[in-house]
Amino acid sequence: APHRPCMYAFLRLQPRLGAEVQRFAQRAFGGKPYNAIHVREFENKCADFGRRHARARALHGLGVRGFVTQVLPMCVMDKSYFRQFDNASWSQPYFVASDRQSSNLKLATLAQDGGRFYRSSEFASEEGMLVEFWLCVGARVFVGNAFSTMSLNICGVRSALGKPCAANMQYIAAKFPCFPHPDFDKIYTPTL
Repeated sequence: APHRPCMYAFLRLQPRLGAEVQRFAQRAFGGKPYNAIHVREFENKCADFGRRHARARALHGLGVRGFVTQVLPMCVMDKSYFRQFDNASWSQPYFVASDRQSSNLKLATLAQDGGRFYRSSEFASEEGMLVEFWLCVGARVFVGNAFSTMSLNICGVRSALGKPCAANMQYIAAKFPCFPHPDFDKIYTPTL
């Protein structure tokens, strides 16, 4: 059974970083609702990781998603994939959280499609990642990569705030609604 009260409900962003999240959202989206995606390619090894992750999920009884139809498109994360989740709302600019491991061509393609990227010299490294995390939490629609603990933890916070993630994330977010997602591809024994 999930832990209650849910730990995610108590998370708050430090005021200085919260102000930065608000500044970027205002500048990039004019204060309007926006969508967000999390591009995570795992040093360009996402497809291989997806195969291993599917095997690990099967070992833990979580069910296996179709590699060609669901896993590989999530790794590629192009507009034909993320737009299937509430297609009408992607005509406006959207936020792209990126680990900066994607090719410049991929990022340029997302930018031409309306993707907006957070970059700051003041909020670099871990602080910048926190800004990206909370921009995804605040999005109207969030499409993440289910192999990424960042995406899964974003979904945990969103769930605690009453904001679901896209269907590509809900199947596992529902299993772990109130505490950080474990990496099933590593040695792990669930204690639920």
